[in-house]
Order: sequence, then C-alpha cells, then structure tokens
Amino acid sequence: MLIELLLALLTAPGLALASGDFKVRLLDDPLHFDWNLAYGKEAPILMNMMEGLVEFDKQMKIAPALAQEWTVSADGKTYDFKLRPGVKWSDGKPLVAADFVFSWLRLLSPSLGASYAYLLFDIEGAEDYHAGKLKNRALVGVSAIGTDKIQLRLRSPKSFFLQLFSFWSTFPVRQDLVEKFGPAWEQPGKIVVLGPFVPVSYVPHSQIVMKRNELYHGDRPRLDSVTFKIINEESNALKAFAAGEVDYSMFYGTQSDVEDSGILAFLKKTSIFKVCSLYFNVSIFPFSLKKIRQAFAMAIDRTAIAQKAAAEAGAADAFAPTLLFPAGKGSTLPFDPAKAKQLLGEAIGEVGKLPKLEFTIYASDQNARLGAILSESLERNLGVKLAIGTYNMPEYHNRISMKIAPIFYGCWAADYADPDSIFSVFLSDTGNNRTFWKNAAYDALIHKGAATADAGERARIYVEAQKLLLQDEAAIIPLYFPQLQYFLKPKFTGLSVNAFGHSFFRNISEQ
Repeated sequence: MLIELLLALLTAPGLALASGDFKVRLLDDPLHFDWNLAYGKEAPILMNMMEGLVEFDKQMKIAPALAQEWTVSADGKTYDFKLRPGVKWSDGKPLVAADFVFSWLRLLSPSLGASYAYLLFDIEGAEDYHAGKLKNRALVGVSAIGTDKIQLRLRSPKSFFLQLFSFWSTFPVRQDLVEKFGPAWEQPGKIVVLGPFVPVSYVPHSQIVMKRNELYHGDRPRLDSVTFKIINEESNALKAFAAGEVDYSMFYGTQSDVEDSGILAFLKKTSIFKVCSLYFNVSIFPFSLKKIRQAFAMAIDRTAIAQKAAAEAGAADAFAPTLLFPAGKGSTLPFDPAKAKQLLGEAIGEVGKLPKLEFTIYASDQNARLGAILSESLERNLGVKLAIGTYNMPEYHNRISMKIAPIFYGCWAADYADPDSIFSVFLSDTGNNRTFWKNAAYDALIHKGAATADAGERARIYVEAQKLLLQDEAAIIPLYFPQLQYFLKPKFTGLSVNAFGHSFFRNISEQ
C-alpha cells in the first residue's frame, strides 16, 4: 500500500508547488541561527543566508566572496584582505571591516563558549585571549584598517589558513545588533544577513521560511523563498517528497529502502568529506580504560555495519575520509572478536564487573537501525549488552556536553579541505572534542603536521597521529564513510552540492 501511495502522489496532477518556492527537508531544529555558535545541523540554513571572505568554487578551489582580493606575506604570517565594494547587509547597512573583527573576537571570547573558537588559535594572541590569559583584545592579531581592509597576523604560517574564512564560524557579525538585542539578535525577523536568503520566520518542530535577499551583492536569486520543513523520520520524509510537500530531501537510509517505491529515479549521490563513528567519553568508567576501548573496537565488524545500517557507505578503516586523506587508509584496529574478548577479560580481571551501559543516539530511523545492529554485534562478539538511549537533537548534545553519555554515535564532516580539519577535532583544547580524551603526544603531532610545508612529511606525521588515536588509544571507533544521498524534483535546476555536504540554493530556478 505504501508503494502504491507514493507512486500515486508522485504522479498525480495539480501538485506543482507555487512558483519560486523551494521546499527543503531539514532533519531537525537548528540549535542556533548565530553562526559564531552553530555546530553543524544548521549548515543548510547558514550557507544560504551568509557568506565569508572566501568560498569554494565548483572545482573546490578558493575563490573571492566578501573579499575582493587578498595578499599573503612572504613568510606566510600576515594576511591582508580588501573587501568587495558596495556590499550591504539585508537591512541596507554597508558591510565594514569592523564587522569581521567583532565576529572573530566574539568567537574567541571565553564567555561565548563557541565550539569552533580553536579555528582562530593560529592568530597572534588568540589562544591566550580565549583562555583568559590575555585581557587586552587589542593585542590579538586582527585589525580593521579603515572600513574596507582587514589584517591578520599569525604566530606561525599555515597552508590551509585561508580556507577557514569559507566556514560559517568566521562570518562577520554586526556588533550594533548583538548589543541592541542580546541573545535575541539571531531570531528570524531580527537577524540581518549578507547571503542570498533572509530567515523571516521559524516555527519550532515545523518549518523555517527564508525570503530572497533583495540587497544580495551577487546575482539576484531566482527563487522567491526557501521553506525548510523539519521532518525527522525517514519514512515521513519519503512520503513528503512523493506528495510534493518537499522538493529536496536528504536521504539517510539505504537504497533497498526505496527500491520499489517509485521515487528511486530521483535519488542522487555524491562523495563527501565525512566519517561516522562510535565515540567514547574517556572520563567515564569503564571507557577510561584503554583495554576496554580496544576491546570494543575489535568486536565491531565495520563492513557489516556499512552494509546493513549506513547510507551507501564504505567501511571506515581510518578516521580521516579517504577522499580527503588517502594516505591514512588502514589505521584502525582489525575486527578480531577473540582478541576483543581477551582484552575485555583482562580489564575485568583488573577492575571487576562492568556497569550498565547506555549507547546514546539522536532520534532517526537510520540511527535506530544502527543502534540495534551495534548492540547485537557487541553482545554476540563481546558478551556486552548495551541499552539504547534515543534523544532529540538538543537532548543528545546536552548529554554529551554534560558528560552523561559514556558511549555515543556521531558523524564529523570536514569544515575545510585539509586533513587538519579532521585531526584537530581531538586536540586537547578544542571545543569539538566530545570524547574529553587528551594526549600530549597527539597534540604535538597535529601541531607539527599543521606547520609542516612538505606534503610527504606532513602525511607521514598525520598517519602516525591517526594510529595513536585509533590503535594505541582507541579513543574512537570509525564505522563508515557515508555518501551524501538526496532526492531532488527534476523541475528544479541549479542546485550545487559540494564535498563538505553543503547545499547552495542561490542559482536554483524552477523550470
């Protein structure tokens, strides 16, 4: 009956959407519209309402965005940007250099608690300012020179540094609005933007509406509006796509879920810089014990997980996606149930019985399937039974940040096209290290790799660091490298999806 319903809805006459409106499935409510604080799920919204100094073009090369041009000093430590002339915020106020400086100092502010503050630590004084050791913000190496020039001074050169300014955390912020509205500045209806669409309304658990920004500096967007429909369950998202209630829907299931549905012809796939993993909170017993973590890692068959639970994925034999860092292949512990049981037995002999354990996931059809498969696998191969704790996105993030979740599932996508974007997550001082694992040797390797110019030597350093992370310490268990899968109505053209998994709507038109 479901297959017949999907086919009937998809082919029924009179279901065309209003011209100029593009309806998009969003997996969950955003945690923030404030891009200094946003974490990841907000990406489809943020990348269509804001821009940075630079962007990635279709060939994944850095191109000008809000910056017209820039220069880098011979020693690689000083960056000078000149802003594109005539750019205005959606309320008509001109973009100025001070908007960037305010945003970056706000991102670094100890009081904000931004997960991505560490991205700017290579700027002179930035890390000390974030840590509260440097009180005078004027000593941080960022300066506005007049209204249209910005200078940044680094403590050491980084080959990937320019890429950071394509990422939402570094986008400019209006100081006057933050001071006027406080935390409410980010609310649709108050927020002002520089991108092609402006958020105008948000109904939690229902939808977000963005209208065309008539003051956008680029080519005028062809769409009148973008409506995000918040649909958590995969089965409901498939029905919504077939019914014409959404035009563009990310798909987190497997192809077998839709083979006979009649909508398979609308499914598209692309490779992305993303890895999905099982994470340990190493501050919570028993995962404070390395042998326990290694036992879990060797009791999981990644190939079976990728085939049964993941969206057209390849089993992960590394944490860094092969597409981004091919030299890192083969860095995980092997699937070896006998060795896993041996390690677990040794650990139990040392510390006694294991406590009851809950595996934390965020609510979705795919995650429920994954949780069941992982739980069954660990019980069969290791004799350990996991309870499955399913939570909505805010509850999920809260349990992890409050150190309540001892073991949890999550995915990480690179934020810039460099292995540093993957490996720096586990530095001791980053806001995105949800494992709370700290290792001085690992930190030293990652910092050394980031500062190394020779590509071959840099790859060798990162290979060593990854083996420390995944084998010697087993701080996480990479499971699979997913493909990005999505359904798109053929009447819409001009969608752009890049290797970060970001979707861009500014060139979409309806045929």
